Amino acid sequence: MINSRLTIGDSVKKVKLADMSFKELEALRSDIDDEIVSRQRKQAAIEEIRALAAAKGINLEDLSREIKTSPGRGSLGPAPVKYRHPSDPDKSWSGRGLKPKWFNEALNSGFKVEDLQVS
Repeated sequence: MINSRLTIGDSVKKVKLADMSFKELEALRSDIDDEIVSRQRKQAAIEEIRALAAAKGINLEDLSREIKTSPGRGSLGPAPVKYRHPSDPDKSWSGRGLKPKWFNEALNSGFKVEDLQVS
């Protein structure tokens, strides 16, 4: 039996079960059940992978190291410069991620995107 004064919480939110409606408690139980099933499936998959690796004679630490050192997405080096500050050539942007402050300031001061593109 759950203690009606039980508090579930972390640094973000605390919930007093006694203050929750029946519907809210059912929804919480459903969310908890879903999370438990998800974690059980993940744990089962991890155990299956470990067993397969062992059966094939693969050390998971070696596999992990291999994955980290294998070329893959993001290992092509920095993206090429697509835009450059109109008066400070040391400031550039690849066009990826958030627009830098200087880029927005240049657009707000009347420059067009085409004016900032590297030819």
